[in-house]
Amino acid sequence: MGSSIGEQVSVNKWAQCSIAPTKALAAKASLYLECLDNFLIVVTQSCDLVHHKLEDEPYAECIECRPIDKVDGNFTYGKNPRCLHLYIVAENGDERAVEIRPHRMHRFDRSILGELIPDDRYYLSERTCRILIRWLAGRYLRAAFPDEFNNRMYVVKEKLKKKAVKLADLVTGIYVMIIPDKEIAPDKTYHVTLLALLEASLLALLEASEDVEHQPIDSIIKEYVNLMKNQGMDVQYRILKEDAISVAAIRNYRKVDWDHISLRKTSPTKLPADL
Repeated sequence: MGSSIGEQVSVNKWAQCSIAPTKALAAKASLYLECLDNFLIVVTQSCDLVHHKLEDEPYAECIECRPIDKVDGNFTYGKNPRCLHLYIVAENGDERAVEIRPHRMHRFDRSILGELIPDDRYYLSERTCRILIRWLAGRYLRAAFPDEFNNRMYVVKEKLKKKAVKLADLVTGIYVMIIPDKEIAPDKTYHVTLLALLEASLLALLEASEDVEHQPIDSIIKEYVNLMKNQGMDVQYRILKEDAISVAAIRNYRKVDWDHISLRKTSPTKLPADL
């Protein structure tokens, strides 16, 4: 009795965030790529990749990644919903910076993975894989806020953006909890708790650094908060390491994404969207 497609895929050591051999997969799956020198990262969940019935999970998905000279902090950690910068690691430890756009997603017949093996010259770290998958999921889970809240943010959006750009390399995300979470009259007050999250390793690096320009996280957040206060909001804030808040607590917050504000058409693409 022959092995199932799931067993074949498992034997070939495919998992979520495996790097596919670009030319071989493109040829077998008839993928139209922007460039054959780009990377292909398989993003289908690992259990679905090795599912035993092809008719239940007929397809797998990968996303095309374009090599770039260096990452831009405005596009790291999933800050921008339309562009992600991250590193792919080579077998010798060298890091390759890549740019990912959501429209570069490709779907192909999952059975092909039973015929190919991953490109073991490259890999994604577990942390980077989580960032990528969270960014893709965030495309569908981005928060929506009441119109009145958006209107107040819009009034000071240019000033907020300047503060956001300064924070791009320092925080992994800004989250808010608003009460009441509904439309209110223009003369009423939103009570807002703003949460800025920092990667633990980055915070340790900043604390050890003598570079003054990379120290003022608290002062920039205070300026951001004051701009919101000026728009009829009662705002408190917290700055925490990512490992200092529980899943239960973070569920009370929603990640701020600049898409909730109507940006000017000439808005620079380097805008860190979630700040």
